[in-house]
Amino acid sequence: MEQQYSWVPPGLTASRIEEYMRQLPMRKVPRTGSEGEKYRERQLAFQIPKADISSKYCTYLEPSKQGSYEAFTTARNDYSLDVGHITEVCRNSCVCNGCEKPLPAGSLAACAPKLPSNLYHPPCFTCCVCQELLVDLTYCVFDGSLYCERHYAERFKPRCQLCEELIFSGSYIQALNSDWHLNHFRCWHCDTSLNGKRYVLTDNHPCCVNCYEDNFTSVCTHCYKKIRLDSRDVSYKDLHWHEDCFACYNCSISLMEKAFAVKNNKCFCGECYDKEFSSRCEMCSEVFLPGTRKIQYKSKQWHDSCFHCKVCKLKVGSKSFIIPNEKDIYCVKCFEDKIATKCTKCKNILTTGGVTFRNEPWHKECFVCAHCGNQLAGQKFASREDKPYCAKCFGELFAKRCASCSQPITGQGGTRFISFEGRHWHSACFICALCQKSMAGKGFITDGEDIICPECAKDKLMGPS
Repeated sequence: MEQQYSWVPPGLTASRIEEYMRQLPMRKVPRTGSEGEKYRERQLAFQIPKADISSKYCTYLEPSKQGSYEAFTTARNDYSLDVGHITEVCRNSCVCNGCEKPLPAGSLAACAPKLPSNLYHPPCFTCCVCQELLVDLTYCVFDGSLYCERHYAERFKPRCQLCEELIFSGSYIQALNSDWHLNHFRCWHCDTSLNGKRYVLTDNHPCCVNCYEDNFTSVCTHCYKKIRLDSRDVSYKDLHWHEDCFACYNCSISLMEKAFAVKNNKCFCGECYDKEFSSRCEMCSEVFLPGTRKIQYKSKQWHDSCFHCKVCKLKVGSKSFIIPNEKDIYCVKCFEDKIATKCTKCKNILTTGGVTFRNEPWHKECFVCAHCGNQLAGQKFASREDKPYCAKCFGELFAKRCASCSQPITGQGGTRFISFEGRHWHSACFICALCQKSMAGKGFITDGEDIICPECAKDKLMGPS
């Protein structure tokens, strides 16, 4: 049976041992190779420190305090320390000294001989401080209560937080709700003694000022220097400043106890932030206050009350509007009446396309020949007395006519013509009436209505030679 457990209460039969083990919490049963065995080993080391039992395990006990140590352990061993045992309850009137509930006759109970009321349910046989089962039934008594040896000793002597040994010296350090030998209260990082020195707590460990400033202080967002302990650290999110550096980036006024805003890791007072970054109304240029209703169009914003027609001043609200120059707002009616481009002929609004003639707009369908009515958009045309004419009508109505072929001389395509004494010819039509040779750029002679070249004129006057 004992091979199944790393410890069993002495003096019990196998069946009684199993009965005892069943009453313990499963995770605390010291079965070999189980979590309960590891629990027992941890409790042995914790509840009964070796340095509390014998001075040969003490590393930091001063020779001058050896006598005090011996006197303490002797008194403890004689009056308080003992090992309990498991016994069978013989009568029905017994009550557990722990939970004060009945102990039935014939059941098992843990007995603490140094106490007058000394019977307990097995799971109630615990230290009154740590509430853990008293390992291997080893206990100390004080003022009628059960203690493990560790917490009994700490009723009378301080225990060093670092080395775990009891302190018998009259001088020691109390810090961080713990006690320390004078030389054991040291910086967690550099191991410098902190006796009589300032320290800072980091992750529940003491740290000297130098190590704290080197490893844990923040860098000022403004001056990029360490914020040491003699300076107040002002922080916002992940940003930190010296108190003297916590000022508006623009006007340098201190921002302590004032409203501020951060932009690109720079602090601004409310007024400077509004000037630099807050969106403003396109109409009045004032900042939008929190909760203000605003209207946004493309990348521009207006106060609801400022978003009104430039002409009639009525609020546009949810109605249709037009902003022709990205600044001025017009309701549809005022835009059509005052701003919209209108056709010179029909006076209706041009919505798409159109033709410009003499800096005046026309619908394409309205820009027609003044004579024949054909559309002129995309066609060659000419004007007379501010009226447009197609090329054909203009030639028929206003162009000079060739004295030879009687067709209009329009000049289209760079056509050259010749004029003489009120008569006009196409360049190609200006030929000798007798020999039919071109006289463009040559001398000529008139013969009544005809024009003839000098050679033909000579032959006509002199006769053929």
